[in-house]
Amino acid sequence: HQCGIAVCLCPLDDCEFSGQHPHPGKQPDPIPNLHNSRAVGSPGRAITRDESQWHRVEQFVRYVMKTWGQDPRVILMDLYNEPGNPWIFTTQGTALVPDVLQYENSALKLMEHVFQWAREEKPKQPLTVSAWHSKL
Repeated sequence: HQCGIAVCLCPLDDCEFSGQHPHPGKQPDPIPNLHNSRAVGSPGRAITRDESQWHRVEQFVRYVMKTWGQDPRVILMDLYNEPGNPWIFTTQGTALVPDVLQYENSALKLMEHVFQWAREEKPKQPLTVSAWHSKL
């Protein structure tokens, strides 16, 4: 903030460039000269599909909003990057998640909940989503 730099937080992302499931702890080192070579989706395909695990996403979203929702350095909360993006990009090539339509529907439903949880924490920043839609 003192240097005139502001950030946009993006807690959730359906872009998966590593083909790996998200996990806590040290992440793999990036592959030199390969864009997003180790990017892992958040919360991950399995959790997006499993509503019984969404309480974990809710805890995370509320934590982010409570921690940074009034921070003047954060100018925007992009809650979910490309929800429903079914592509998996790896060094071996690209693939689609199984049952694309079901996955897209799960991601849309989760996104709606994420907005509700975030709004309930009353952040001062605008809330957005970076949309995704494919015509497969």
